[in-house]
Amino acid sequence: MKRGNVQVINRTGSQWVELDNSGASDVGGAINALLADNWDVGGVDLFLDPGTYLVETPISVSYSNVGIQGYTFGFSYGPDYGSENRDFVRHHTGAARGREGKTRLLLAPSCRDAIEVGTTTEIFGFTLRNITICGQNGRTGVQPDITPEQNGLRIMTGTAPSSVVVDYCQFLHLTHGIIGEGPETYVDVFYITDNWISECNVAIKLHASVFASVISRNGLHDMSGTVLQLRSLDHTPTKEMVISDNTGWNPGKLVFDIEGFRGGTITDNALVFNHEQVKSFARLRSCHLTHVTGNTFVVDVDDERTQNELGDGGRGYEQDGERYDTLTLAGCSDCTVSGNSLTSFDPEHPVIRLGAHDTTGEDSRDNHLILNKVLPSAGFEGRPQICLEEGTQNNLVVLPKTVSRADRRAIVDRGRENEICALPPAFSRDPDAADGRPGHI
Repeated sequence: MKRGNVQVINRTGSQWVELDNSGASDVGGAINALLADNWDVGGVDLFLDPGTYLVETPISVSYSNVGIQGYTFGFSYGPDYGSENRDFVRHHTGAARGREGKTRLLLAPSCRDAIEVGTTTEIFGFTLRNITICGQNGRTGVQPDITPEQNGLRIMTGTAPSSVVVDYCQFLHLTHGIIGEGPETYVDVFYITDNWISECNVAIKLHASVFASVISRNGLHDMSGTVLQLRSLDHTPTKEMVISDNTGWNPGKLVFDIEGFRGGTITDNALVFNHEQVKSFARLRSCHLTHVTGNTFVVDVDDERTQNELGDGGRGYEQDGERYDTLTLAGCSDCTVSGNSLTSFDPEHPVIRLGAHDTTGEDSRDNHLILNKVLPSAGFEGRPQICLEEGTQNNLVVLPKTVSRADRRAIVDRGRENEICALPPAFSRDPDAADGRPGHI
Protein backbone atom coordinates (compact mmCIF):
# COMPACT_ATOMS: atom_id res chain seq x y z
CA MET A 1 0.00 0.00 0.00
CA LYS A 2 1.35 3.43 -0.90
CA ARG A 3 2.40 5.23 2.25
CA GLY A 4 2.04 8.82 0.97
CA ASN A 5 4.82 11.38 0.57
CA VAL A 6 4.41 13.72 3.57
CA GLN A 7 4.86 12.46 7.10
CA VAL A 8 3.02 14.37 9.83
CA ILE A 9 4.28 13.95 13.40
CA ASN A 10 2.85 15.32 16.63
CA ARG A 11 2.56 14.09 20.22
CA THR A 12 -0.22 11.67 19.38
CA GLY A 13 1.78 9.84 16.71
CA SER A 14 2.50 10.03 13.00
CA GLN A 15 0.65 9.60 9.74
CA TRP A 16 1.41 9.75 6.03
CA VAL A 17 -0.59 11.84 3.57
CA GLU A 18 -0.33 12.25 -0.17
CA LEU A 19 0.33 15.63 -1.80
CA ASP A 20 1.16 16.46 -5.39
CA ASN A 21 4.97 16.53 -5.62
CA SER A 22 5.11 16.72 -9.39
CA GLY A 23 4.91 20.53 -9.44
CA ALA A 24 1.62 20.46 -11.34
CA SER A 25 -0.79 21.83 -8.73
CA ASP A 26 -0.71 24.09 -5.67
CA VAL A 27 -0.03 22.40 -2.33
CA GLY A 28 0.18 25.54 -0.15
CA GLY A 29 -3.42 25.31 1.02
CA ALA A 30 -3.08 21.59 1.75
CA ILE A 31 0.07 22.14 3.84
CA ASN A 32 -1.69 24.90 5.79
CA ALA A 33 -4.54 22.51 6.50
CA LEU A 34 -2.11 19.84 7.73
CA LEU A 35 -0.54 22.33 10.15
CA ALA A 36 -3.93 23.51 11.44
CA ASP A 37 -5.45 20.03 11.79
CA ASN A 38 -2.45 18.37 13.43
CA TRP A 39 -0.92 21.04 15.64
CA ASP A 40 -1.15 20.49 19.37
CA VAL A 41 0.63 22.07 22.34
CA GLY A 42 3.70 20.01 21.53
CA GLY A 43 3.81 21.34 17.99
CA VAL A 44 3.88 19.52 14.66
CA ASP A 45 6.55 18.41 12.18
CA LEU A 46 6.13 17.85 8.46
CA PHE A 47 8.66 15.74 6.54
CA LEU A 48 8.29 16.16 2.79
CA ASP A 49 9.56 13.44 0.47
CA PRO A 50 11.73 14.44 -2.49
CA GLY A 51 9.88 16.13 -5.31
CA THR A 52 8.63 19.50 -6.50
CA TYR A 53 5.83 21.07 -4.48
CA LEU A 54 4.22 24.02 -6.24
CA VAL A 55 3.34 26.90 -3.90
CA GLU A 56 0.70 29.32 -5.13
CA THR A 57 -0.88 29.84 -1.71
CA PRO A 58 1.84 30.87 0.79
CA ILE A 59 2.56 28.38 3.54
CA SER A 60 1.50 30.10 6.76
CA VAL A 61 3.28 29.22 10.01
CA SER A 62 1.12 30.78 12.72
CA TYR A 63 1.81 28.28 15.51
CA SER A 64 4.77 27.65 17.81
CA ASN A 65 6.96 24.55 17.61
CA VAL A 66 6.56 23.85 13.90
CA GLY A 67 9.10 22.09 11.72
CA ILE A 68 9.13 21.71 7.93
CA GLN A 69 11.86 19.43 6.68
CA GLY A 70 12.82 17.77 3.45
CA TYR A 71 15.63 15.94 1.73
CA THR A 72 18.58 17.51 -0.07
CA PHE A 73 20.65 15.11 -2.11
CA GLY A 74 22.97 17.07 -4.37
CA PHE A 75 22.78 20.70 -5.42
CA SER A 76 21.13 22.47 -8.31
CA TYR A 77 22.12 25.80 -9.83
CA GLY A 78 18.82 26.65 -11.45
CA PRO A 79 15.08 26.05 -11.60
CA ASP A 80 15.54 23.13 -13.99
CA TYR A 81 16.74 20.09 -12.10
CA GLY A 82 17.63 18.40 -15.31
CA SER A 83 20.18 16.06 -16.80
CA GLU A 84 23.23 18.13 -15.83
CA ASN A 85 22.56 17.74 -12.12
CA ARG A 86 21.64 14.06 -12.44
CA ASP A 87 24.78 13.32 -14.47
CA PHE A 88 26.94 15.05 -11.86
CA VAL A 89 25.43 13.04 -9.03
CA ARG A 90 25.60 9.79 -11.01
CA HIS A 91 29.29 10.38 -11.72
CA HIS A 92 30.12 10.82 -8.04
CA THR A 93 27.74 8.28 -6.47
CA GLY A 94 26.92 5.74 -9.12
CA ALA A 95 23.23 6.55 -8.69
CA ALA A 96 21.00 8.55 -11.04
CA ARG A 97 19.68 10.91 -8.38
CA GLY A 98 19.28 14.62 -8.95
CA ARG A 99 15.86 16.17 -9.09
CA GLU A 100 14.39 13.02 -7.55
CA GLY A 101 16.69 13.37 -4.51
CA LYS A 102 15.59 16.86 -3.43
CA THR A 103 12.62 18.47 -1.74
CA ARG A 104 11.86 21.82 -3.27
CA LEU A 105 9.14 24.41 -3.00
CA LEU A 106 8.62 26.03 -6.39
CA LEU A 107 6.86 29.40 -6.23
CA ALA A 108 4.12 29.93 -8.76
CA PRO A 109 4.68 33.14 -10.75
CA SER A 110 1.83 34.84 -8.86
CA CYS A 111 3.11 33.88 -5.39
CA ARG A 112 5.05 36.49 -3.39
CA ASP A 113 6.26 34.36 -0.45
CA ALA A 114 6.83 30.64 -0.17
CA ILE A 115 6.62 30.60 3.65
CA GLU A 116 5.21 33.29 5.95
CA VAL A 117 5.99 33.09 9.66
CA GLY A 118 3.56 35.15 11.68
CA THR A 119 0.06 36.60 11.88
CA THR A 120 0.30 36.06 15.65
CA THR A 121 2.35 38.25 18.00
CA GLU A 122 4.78 35.62 19.28
CA ILE A 123 5.99 32.35 17.78
CA PHE A 124 8.41 30.13 19.64
CA GLY A 125 10.30 27.47 17.79
CA PHE A 126 10.26 27.16 14.00
CA THR A 127 12.63 24.98 11.98
CA LEU A 128 13.10 24.96 8.21
CA ARG A 129 15.60 22.33 7.15
CA ASN A 130 16.75 20.62 3.95
CA ILE A 131 14.30 22.51 1.76
CA THR A 132 15.05 24.15 -1.58
CA ILE A 133 12.95 27.23 -2.35
CA CYS A 134 13.06 28.40 -5.94
CA GLY A 135 11.39 31.31 -7.72
CA GLN A 136 10.26 31.36 -11.33
CA ASN A 137 10.21 35.09 -12.06
CA GLY A 138 13.93 35.25 -12.00
CA ARG A 139 17.17 35.36 -13.72
CA THR A 140 20.41 33.48 -13.77
CA GLY A 141 23.72 34.94 -12.73
CA VAL A 142 24.23 38.51 -11.60
CA GLN A 143 21.38 40.15 -13.51
CA PRO A 144 18.65 42.80 -12.92
CA ASP A 145 15.89 42.62 -10.33
CA ILE A 146 13.34 39.84 -10.13
CA THR A 147 9.81 40.99 -10.94
CA PRO A 148 7.22 40.42 -9.71
CA GLU A 149 8.79 40.02 -6.26
CA GLN A 150 9.29 36.49 -4.93
CA ASN A 151 10.69 35.62 -1.50
CA GLY A 152 11.68 32.45 0.29
CA LEU A 153 10.90 32.95 3.99
CA ARG A 154 9.13 36.05 5.35
CA ILE A 155 8.84 37.09 9.00
CA MET A 156 5.49 38.86 9.03
CA THR A 157 5.16 42.41 10.34
CA GLY A 158 4.18 42.50 14.01
CA THR A 159 5.51 39.02 14.75
CA ALA A 160 8.21 38.51 17.38
CA PRO A 161 9.62 35.05 16.70
CA SER A 162 12.22 33.30 18.84
CA SER A 163 14.22 30.10 18.48
CA VAL A 164 14.06 30.04 14.68
CA VAL A 165 16.42 27.72 12.80
CA VAL A 166 16.98 27.77 9.02
CA ASP A 167 19.67 25.33 7.97
CA TYR A 168 20.77 23.11 5.08
CA CYS A 169 18.39 24.92 2.73
CA GLN A 170 18.81 26.40 -0.74
CA PHE A 171 17.26 29.72 -1.80
CA LEU A 172 17.42 30.31 -5.56
CA HIS A 173 16.17 32.98 -7.98
CA LEU A 174 14.39 35.09 -5.36
CA THR A 175 14.04 38.76 -4.52
CA HIS A 176 14.93 37.94 -0.91
CA GLY A 177 15.98 34.59 0.45
CA ILE A 178 14.88 35.59 3.97
CA ILE A 179 13.04 38.82 4.73
CA GLY A 180 11.54 40.55 7.76
CA GLU A 181 10.44 44.18 7.42
CA GLY A 182 8.67 44.95 10.69
CA PRO A 183 10.50 47.94 12.19
CA GLU A 184 8.78 47.23 15.53
CA THR A 185 9.76 43.56 15.47
CA TYR A 186 12.13 41.70 17.78
CA VAL A 187 13.76 38.45 16.65
CA ASP A 188 15.33 36.41 19.44
CA VAL A 189 17.68 33.48 18.76
CA PHE A 190 17.65 33.23 14.96
CA TYR A 191 20.12 30.68 13.56
CA ILE A 192 20.70 30.91 9.80
CA THR A 193 23.45 28.40 9.11
CA ASP A 194 24.78 26.09 6.41
CA ASN A 195 22.52 27.34 3.63
CA TRP A 196 23.16 28.04 -0.05
CA ILE A 197 21.70 31.35 -1.27
CA SER A 198 22.25 32.05 -4.94
CA GLU A 199 21.07 34.37 -7.73
CA CYS A 200 18.86 36.49 -5.50
CA ASN A 201 18.62 40.27 -5.30
CA VAL A 202 19.18 40.21 -1.51
CA ALA A 203 20.12 37.16 0.52
CA ILE A 204 18.90 38.20 3.99
CA LYS A 205 17.00 41.37 4.88
CA LEU A 206 15.98 41.88 8.51
CA HIS A 207 14.60 45.26 9.55
CA ALA A 208 14.27 44.24 13.19
CA SER A 209 16.22 44.09 16.42
CA VAL A 210 17.92 40.71 16.44
CA PHE A 211 19.25 39.14 19.64
CA ALA A 212 21.58 36.23 20.39
CA SER A 213 21.61 35.08 16.77
CA VAL A 214 24.04 33.52 14.31
CA ILE A 215 24.46 33.84 10.53
CA SER A 216 27.25 31.45 9.70
CA ARG A 217 28.68 29.00 7.17
CA ASN A 218 26.35 30.06 4.37
CA GLY A 219 27.30 30.11 0.69
CA LEU A 220 26.28 33.46 -0.82
CA HIS A 221 26.68 33.58 -4.57
CA ASP A 222 25.79 35.74 -7.56
CA MET A 223 23.69 38.37 -5.78
CA SER A 224 22.76 41.59 -7.56
CA GLY A 225 22.04 43.78 -4.50
CA THR A 226 23.01 43.36 -0.85
CA VAL A 227 23.92 40.06 0.75
CA LEU A 228 22.96 40.92 4.33
CA GLN A 229 20.94 43.98 5.35
CA LEU A 230 20.23 44.50 9.06
CA ARG A 231 18.31 47.50 10.43
CA SER A 232 17.55 47.47 14.15
CA LEU A 233 14.91 49.42 16.04
CA ASP A 234 15.83 53.02 16.77
CA HIS A 235 15.85 52.45 20.52
CA THR A 236 16.97 48.81 20.67
CA PRO A 237 20.12 47.77 18.80
CA THR A 238 20.87 44.29 17.56
CA LYS A 239 22.93 42.55 20.27
CA GLU A 240 25.04 39.44 20.83
CA MET A 241 25.12 38.50 17.17
CA VAL A 242 27.70 36.52 15.23
CA ILE A 243 28.16 36.84 11.46
CA SER A 244 31.01 34.53 10.57
CA ASP A 245 32.53 31.98 8.24
CA ASN A 246 30.28 32.75 5.30
CA THR A 247 31.65 32.36 1.80
CA GLY A 248 30.70 34.22 -1.34
CA TRP A 249 31.39 34.27 -5.06
CA ASN A 250 30.30 37.56 -6.63
CA PRO A 251 28.38 38.34 -3.44
CA GLY A 252 26.51 41.43 -4.61
CA LYS A 253 26.85 45.18 -4.92
CA LEU A 254 27.27 45.60 -1.15
CA VAL A 255 27.97 42.59 1.03
CA PHE A 256 27.09 43.81 4.54
CA ASP A 257 24.78 46.77 5.19
CA ILE A 258 24.35 46.91 8.96
CA GLU A 259 22.87 49.58 11.22
CA GLY A 260 22.42 49.45 14.98
CA PHE A 261 24.76 46.60 15.97
CA ARG A 262 26.13 46.26 19.52
CA GLY A 263 28.44 43.70 21.04
CA GLY A 264 28.62 41.50 17.94
CA THR A 265 31.21 40.11 15.56
CA ILE A 266 31.66 40.11 11.78
CA THR A 267 34.54 37.72 11.35
CA ASP A 268 36.27 35.33 8.98
CA ASN A 269 33.97 35.79 6.00
CA ALA A 270 35.67 34.84 2.71
CA LEU A 271 34.39 36.72 -0.34
CA VAL A 272 35.76 36.56 -3.88
CA PHE A 273 34.55 38.43 -6.96
CA ASN A 274 35.23 38.87 -10.66
CA HIS A 275 32.10 40.76 -11.73
CA GLU A 276 31.53 44.50 -12.20
CA GLN A 277 28.35 44.33 -10.10
CA VAL A 278 30.39 43.78 -6.91
CA LYS A 279 31.34 47.19 -5.48
CA SER A 280 31.87 47.30 -1.69
CA PHE A 281 32.46 45.08 1.32
CA ALA A 282 30.49 46.75 4.11
CA ARG A 283 28.73 49.84 5.38
CA LEU A 284 28.33 50.01 9.17
CA ARG A 285 26.20 52.71 10.78
CA SER A 286 25.68 53.25 14.52
CA CYS A 287 27.61 50.11 15.37
CA HIS A 288 29.23 49.91 18.80
CA LEU A 289 31.50 47.46 20.62
CA THR A 290 31.75 45.39 17.47
CA HIS A 291 34.63 43.36 16.06
CA VAL A 292 35.21 43.27 12.29
CA THR A 293 38.17 40.95 11.91
CA GLY A 294 39.75 38.43 9.58
CA ASN A 295 37.48 39.04 6.58
CA THR A 296 38.63 38.78 2.97
CA PHE A 297 37.11 40.74 0.08
CA VAL A 298 39.36 39.98 -2.85
CA VAL A 299 39.28 39.72 -6.62
CA ASP A 300 39.57 36.28 -8.19
CA VAL A 301 42.68 36.99 -10.29
CA ASP A 302 44.66 40.10 -9.44
CA ASP A 303 46.15 41.26 -12.73
CA GLU A 304 45.70 44.18 -15.09
CA ARG A 305 43.46 42.24 -17.47
CA THR A 306 41.08 41.34 -14.66
CA GLN A 307 40.93 44.96 -13.51
CA ASN A 308 40.00 46.10 -17.02
CA GLU A 309 37.30 43.43 -17.31
CA LEU A 310 35.83 44.44 -13.93
CA GLY A 311 34.89 47.91 -15.15
CA ASP A 312 33.47 49.65 -12.06
CA GLY A 313 33.72 46.50 -9.95
CA GLY A 314 35.55 46.85 -6.64
CA ARG A 315 35.51 50.66 -6.81
CA GLY A 316 32.77 51.57 -4.36
CA TYR A 317 29.78 53.61 -5.50
CA GLU A 318 27.51 56.54 -4.72
CA GLN A 319 23.81 56.26 -3.96
CA ASP A 320 21.34 58.94 -2.84
CA GLY A 321 24.17 61.37 -2.29
CA GLU A 322 26.14 59.01 -0.06
CA ARG A 323 29.53 57.52 -0.84
CA TYR A 324 30.07 53.80 -0.21
CA ASP A 325 33.75 52.91 -0.07
CA THR A 326 35.06 49.37 0.35
CA LEU A 327 34.49 49.64 4.12
CA THR A 328 32.55 52.61 5.49
CA LEU A 329 31.87 53.30 9.17
CA ALA A 330 29.46 56.10 10.09
CA GLY A 331 28.62 56.99 13.67
CA CYS A 332 30.44 53.95 15.06
CA SER A 333 32.29 53.76 18.37
CA ASP A 334 34.50 51.36 20.32
CA CYS A 335 34.80 49.00 17.35
CA THR A 336 37.85 46.97 16.38
CA VAL A 337 38.58 46.59 12.67
CA SER A 338 41.65 44.41 12.25
CA GLY A 339 43.33 41.86 10.06
CA ASN A 340 40.99 42.27 7.10
CA SER A 341 42.12 41.97 3.46
CA LEU A 342 40.14 44.48 1.43
CA THR A 343 40.33 45.19 -2.30
CA SER A 344 39.62 48.46 -4.04
CA PHE A 345 40.46 49.50 -7.59
CA ASP A 346 39.47 53.13 -7.06
CA PRO A 347 42.60 55.26 -7.48
CA GLU A 348 41.16 58.30 -5.70
CA HIS A 349 38.82 57.29 -2.89
CA PRO A 350 39.97 55.61 0.33
CA VAL A 351 39.53 51.91 0.98
CA ILE A 352 38.36 52.43 4.58
CA ARG A 353 36.49 55.57 5.60
CA LEU A 354 35.21 56.74 8.98
CA GLY A 355 32.81 59.63 9.47
CA ALA A 356 29.74 60.90 11.25
CA HIS A 357 26.26 59.43 10.81
CA ASP A 358 24.54 61.85 8.44
CA THR A 359 21.13 61.41 10.09
CA THR A 360 21.80 61.07 13.82
CA GLY A 361 24.94 63.20 13.89
CA GLU A 362 26.85 60.55 15.86
CA ASP A 363 30.63 60.80 15.53
CA SER A 364 32.87 57.82 14.85
CA ARG A 365 35.07 57.69 17.93
CA ASP A 366 37.36 55.43 19.96
CA ASN A 367 37.65 52.84 17.20
CA HIS A 368 40.80 50.80 16.54
CA LEU A 369 41.81 50.13 12.92
CA ILE A 370 44.73 47.75 13.17
CA LEU A 371 46.85 46.09 10.48
CA ASN A 372 44.30 45.86 7.70
CA LYS A 373 45.71 44.76 4.35
CA VAL A 374 44.76 46.98 1.44
CA LEU A 375 44.82 45.40 -2.01
CA PRO A 376 46.17 45.48 -4.68
CA SER A 377 49.58 45.70 -3.07
CA ALA A 378 51.09 47.58 -6.04
CA GLY A 379 49.88 50.17 -8.49
CA PHE A 380 47.81 52.31 -6.12
CA GLU A 381 50.52 53.74 -3.89
CA GLY A 382 49.29 57.32 -4.17
CA ARG A 383 45.71 56.79 -3.07
CA PRO A 384 44.59 57.05 0.58
CA GLN A 385 44.08 53.77 2.38
CA ILE A 386 42.15 55.23 5.30
CA CYS A 387 40.23 58.50 5.56
CA LEU A 388 39.17 59.95 8.91
CA GLU A 389 36.56 62.53 8.00
CA GLU A 390 35.19 65.39 10.06
CA GLY A 391 33.10 63.78 12.77
CA THR A 392 35.85 61.41 13.87
CA GLN A 393 37.80 61.62 17.11
CA ASN A 394 40.07 59.58 19.34
CA ASN A 395 40.47 56.78 16.81
CA LEU A 396 43.64 54.70 16.62
CA VAL A 397 45.05 53.60 13.26
CA VAL A 398 47.95 51.15 13.07
CA LEU A 399 49.28 50.82 9.53
CA PRO A 400 50.61 47.47 8.30
CA LYS A 401 53.98 49.08 7.57
CA THR A 402 57.13 49.82 9.49
CA VAL A 403 57.81 53.41 10.41
CA SER A 404 60.49 53.71 7.75
CA ARG A 405 58.18 52.48 5.00
CA ALA A 406 54.92 54.17 5.99
CA ASP A 407 53.61 56.60 3.38
CA ARG A 408 51.95 59.77 4.68
CA ARG A 409 49.60 59.65 1.70
CA ALA A 410 48.05 56.47 3.11
CA ILE A 411 46.10 58.48 5.70
CA VAL A 412 43.77 61.44 5.37
CA ASP A 413 42.91 62.83 8.80
CA ARG A 414 40.28 65.58 9.00
CA GLY A 415 39.10 64.64 12.47
CA ARG A 416 40.19 65.47 16.01
CA GLU A 417 42.70 63.76 18.27
CA ASN A 418 43.07 60.69 16.08
CA GLU A 419 46.34 58.81 16.43
CA ILE A 420 48.21 57.26 13.50
CA CYS A 421 50.89 54.65 14.15
CA ALA A 422 53.16 52.33 12.19
CA LEU A 423 55.16 49.33 13.33
CA PRO A 424 58.67 49.55 14.72
CA PRO A 425 61.18 47.49 12.72
CA ALA A 426 62.20 44.22 14.32
CA PHE A 427 65.79 44.46 13.09
CA SER A 428 68.14 47.32 12.44
CA ARG A 429 70.70 46.99 9.68
CA ASP A 430 74.34 47.35 10.53
CA PRO A 431 75.66 49.98 8.09
CA ASP A 432 79.19 48.71 8.66
CA ALA A 433 78.42 45.10 7.70
CA ALA A 434 79.99 44.33 4.34
CA ASP A 435 77.32 41.85 3.35
CA GLY A 436 74.43 44.05 4.51
CA ARG A 437 73.16 41.41 6.87
CA PRO A 438 70.55 42.47 9.43
CA GLY A 439 71.89 43.57 12.74
CA HIS A 440 70.48 42.90 16.17
CA ILE A 441 67.11 43.75 17.59
